[in-house]
Amino acid sequence: MWRQVYDRAAAYLILLASVILLADCSRDKGTQTVTAQPLAAQTPPPAVPAQVPSAPPIVVPTPALASPEAPQSPGAAAEAAVDRGSALAAQGQLMPAKAAFELAIAMAPANANAAAGPAALSDVEQGRLPAEAVTRMFKAMELANEQKWTEALAEADAAIGLAPNHSRTHDARAKLHIHQGQYQRAISDLDKALELDNTYADGFYNRGVSDSEMAQYDRAIEDYDRAIALRPSFADAYRNRGSAHANTRDIERAIADYTRAIDLNPTGSEIYYLRGVLLTIKADPDRALADFTKVIGLDPANAPAYYNRALMYQQKGEDEAAIADFTRAIDADPKDPAAYVNRGLLLARKRDYGRAIEDYDKALAAGAGFAVAHYNKAQAYEQWGQPQNAVQSYRRFLEQAAAEHAAYVAVARQRLTALQK
Repeated sequence: MWRQVYDRAAAYLILLASVILLADCSRDKGTQTVTAQPLAAQTPPPAVPAQVPSAPPIVVPTPALASPEAPQSPGAAAEAAVDRGSALAAQGQLMPAKAAFELAIAMAPANANAAAGPAALSDVEQGRLPAEAVTRMFKAMELANEQKWTEALAEADAAIGLAPNHSRTHDARAKLHIHQGQYQRAISDLDKALELDNTYADGFYNRGVSDSEMAQYDRAIEDYDRAIALRPSFADAYRNRGSAHANTRDIERAIADYTRAIDLNPTGSEIYYLRGVLLTIKADPDRALADFTKVIGLDPANAPAYYNRALMYQQKGEDEAAIADFTRAIDADPKDPAAYVNRGLLLARKRDYGRAIEDYDKALAAGAGFAVAHYNKAQAYEQWGQPQNAVQSYRRFLEQAAAEHAAYVAVARQRLTALQK
C-alpha cells in the first residue's frame, strides 16, 4: 500500500496551542468581580491526522452520520481504488493493480497515494525494477496495516535485496520505520534513497516527515522545499510544510501553504481544519468559521470541527448557533468534556441553570478531574439560588484545581466565605 505519511507532531503542537486559545476566547469578558465568570473548557487537543502510510489523515475517528446509501465522495472513492490497487500489487497482479491506480488518479488527480503506485509499476515495465521487488514492497505495506511488523520488515528487506540500487525499495522500508516511530532509521534509508536518486520527490517528502517528528522543523522545511521544487503539484508536501512553518511560529507562511494545498486538493478536509485553527490564532473568526464549515461539509461526523465552529459562533455572540454546534460535537463524540462545559456556559448565560448543571455533570462523568466543571457548576448553583449546592461544588473545585486556575481559586475561597456566613 503506497500511502503518504503525514506530519503528526507538527499538527499536534498547532492544535495544542490553538485549542487553549479558543477556550480562552469562549470566556465571558465581564468585569473582574468576586463572582468571576465561569471557566471555559481547556483540554488537550483532539486526535490529528495520522502520520502513517496505512491511512489518510483524519481528525477524529467518529461514526459516519451519512446514510449507508450515500454516494462516496471522489476522494473516498479514489482511496478505495488505491486500496484495491495495493492489494492486487501485493498479490503480484501488477497489471490489474495499475488499472486500479489509474482509476484513482482519474477520480482524484491530486491524490499522491494514487500516483505512487503507477510510478513503481512503470519502473517495472521499463526494466528498472524487478516485478518481484514491487510485489514485496506492496506486501510489506499490507502486512504493516495488519501490525505484522517483523514480517513486513522481512518483505521490505527482501525488496532491497532484489533491487539494492533503486530508491523506491529503500523508501518502502523507511515508511515502515516511520510507522514504528523509528525516525532515525527512516532517515538512514531515505538518505540512501536520495543518494541513488536526488530527483526522488517522495524521498525528500518522507525525510521531511521524519525531521518534523523529531522537532527538526527547519530541516523538514528544507526537505519539503526540495519535494515541492521537484513536484510543484505535491499537495501533501505543502500541507506538511505548512505544519512545520506553524511550529516555527511563522503563521503567515503556514496559512499560505495550507491555502496552496487546498487549491491542489480541495477535497482534503484536514487541511481546511488546520487552516481554520491558524485563522483563530490570527483572530479571524469569520474565515476560521468558513473553514470549519467546509470541513463539516466534507466530513459531517467531524466533532472537532463542530466544536471549533461553535467557539467561533460564541466569539461572535451567536449563542444559539454555538449551542447547536456544541450539541452536534457531543453527538459525534459524547466523551468530550470540553463540549459539555462550553455548552453549559451558554445555557447558564440564558439562565437555563438546570440544563447547564446537567452539562457540567456530564463533563465530569466524561473527564475525571475536570475541575473547571465544578467551578462553573458552583457559579450556576449560586445564580440559581441554591447556596448549599454551590458550597459543595466550590469545595470540589478547590480539591482538584490546578496551577493555571490560581485566579479562580482565590474567587472560590472568597465565595465560600461569603456563602457560609
